[in-house]
Amino acid sequence: MEIQQTMLVNKNMKKHTLLFFALLLVPFLAFARGNHHHRQQQTPPPVSQPPVTKPPAPTPPPPSKIPTSTISNLSTLQVGAFTGGGDSSIAQNIEAIFWGWDSFDGLSGNPSKTLLIYWEPTVNYAAISNGSQDAYLNQAASQLKAYGHPILLVPMDEFNLNETPWGNTVGGNTPAGFIAAWQHIVTIFRNEGATNVKFGLAYNNVSIPNVPFASFYPGSNYVDYVGIDAFNYGNASFAQSVASLSQLTGYGRPIYLFSVGAQGSQQGQWITDMVNAVPHLNLAGVIYFDYQSFAMSASSLVEFQSL
Repeated sequence: MEIQQTMLVNKNMKKHTLLFFALLLVPFLAFARGNHHHRQQQTPPPVSQPPVTKPPAPTPPPPSKIPTSTISNLSTLQVGAFTGGGDSSIAQNIEAIFWGWDSFDGLSGNPSKTLLIYWEPTVNYAAISNGSQDAYLNQAASQLKAYGHPILLVPMDEFNLNETPWGNTVGGNTPAGFIAAWQHIVTIFRNEGATNVKFGLAYNNVSIPNVPFASFYPGSNYVDYVGIDAFNYGNASFAQSVASLSQLTGYGRPIYLFSVGAQGSQQGQWITDMVNAVPHLNLAGVIYFDYQSFAMSASSLVEFQSL
C-alpha cells in the first residue's frame, strides 16, 4: 500500500515538473516567434531595379554642305590675250582690244573667238547716267549687235582707281555714280536686243583710294562676269597680286582675271605660279596683257599656253 502511494506521488511529481517546464517555455517560444516576425517586417523588400538600357546613339551631324560653285570650272576656262596687234595665236579663246568712246562701225574680229572689248569713256559717270550720251550709246549697242558674234564688253575697266576720266573721285565720280552709269549702259544694250554682248565688271586689284569692292557693285542683274586686273611691276608674288579675288566670291558671277601681266626678272616665276594656281581658283577666264614690258618670254609663253 505504501509502495503504491509512493509511486503515485512520484508519478504526480513528474507531471507537475513537466507542466512547470512547459509553462516556462511558453513565454520564451512566444518571444522568439514574435522577434522572428518583427525581423521579417523590418527587413526592407528588395528594390526592383529598372532594366538597364543603353543610351540612344547620338544623332550624327548632317554632312557638311560643299558650296556649289556657280562659276566655270577648268574644263571651260577661257584663255585670251591682248597683244597690241602682235601674234594673236596665244589668244586661245578670247581676243582682247581697247576701244575709246568712238564708233564701232567696221569692227572686225575672229568669229571663232570671243571678242573682249575694254571700253574706255572720255566722260564722267554723271554724263553717262544723265542721258547726255544716249545717242552714242544707242549707236554703239546697235553696232555691237550687228557684229553678230560673242562679245565680252568691259566698260570703264579699273574704275576703282583715281587715274582716268572714268575713275573714282575724278570729275566728281563716286561709287554711287558708277553704279548708276553702269546700269544705264546695260539697260540701253538690253533695250536694243544686243544679246550677243555680255558685260564684264573689271576692278583693279587694289582700290585707290581704299574703297571696298562692294561699294561699286551694280547688282548681279547687271553683271555677267566679274573680275580683277592684276599686274606685277617687279615686287609682288602672284598670290599677292590676286588676293582681292576673295572680295568677288559672294556675287555668284563667273570670275575672270580680266587683265594680268608681269615684268622684270620675276616675270617667269610669276607666270609659273599663275599657271599652277589657276586650276585651284575656279576661274572662268584669264586674259594676259602681252604687250611692251609685259610681253612674255618664250619660255613663259609656252607655260601660259598650257592653261
